[in-house]
This record gives sequence, structure tokens and C-alpha cells, in this order.
Amino acid sequence: MASAPTVDTSLYSLSSEQAEFFKAQTDIDDDEDLKRHILEVQVKAYKASHSQWTLNITFLRLSLSHLPVYEHILELGCKCPDAVLLDIGYCLGTDARKAVADGFPAKNIIASDLFNGNMVSIF
Repeated sequence: MASAPTVDTSLYSLSSEQAEFFKAQTDIDDDEDLKRHILEVQVKAYKASHSQWTLNITFLRLSLSHLPVYEHILELGCKCPDAVLLDIGYCLGTDARKAVADGFPAKNIIASDLFNGNMVSIF
């Protein structure tokens, strides 16, 4: 059996927005402690999924919140009690968690992905 690729720590880089988000989500204020925590999560996630997205630390991106329609999504979540946000291919759920942090009701989010050929959903 082939050994798992090693983590490339040079890929780790957080913008101020990402650092603020992940510090709030983890309750870790120290930059080095946060980095250590995220890299530990990355290793565990890669062992569970063997996904390039976790290996490349793509899960740190806050992709959804950078789309022009994001504010409208949040508005719908607040104004329409039956609005549902589907996050398909969520990796580690970063976009779904960011939407919740920004005000979209968690009870109205479905996040799903495939891990080892099995569908896994959160929220």
C-alpha cells in the first residue's frame, strides 16, 4: 500500500478574512496555534477522504462568500423561512459554516459530499 503524501505546509496561507473566520470558528486566537490546528485537521481529513481538496488546503477558501450573489443568499435565508442552501461538494463544510456565521439559518443548510464513495451530509 502506498504511503500518504506528506503535508506541504508551504500551501498554508490565510488572508485576514480567513484568519478572522477560522479564529472565531475554533476559538483559537494565536496564529501559530491556529496553523497547527488546521494542519492537523488537514492530515486527518486527508486520511479519511484521500481528497486532493484537503491535500491542497483548498478547504480554507471562503469561495461562496466571494460570489456576487452571496449577499442575496444571506438575505433570502433571513427573509424566507423555507429558503434552503445546498452546499454540494462541501469538502469540510467551510462555505456552509461561513454562511451560518454570516446569518444564514443552520437548520436550512444541507451540505453533502462523497467520501470513499459514500455520501456524507452535515447540518
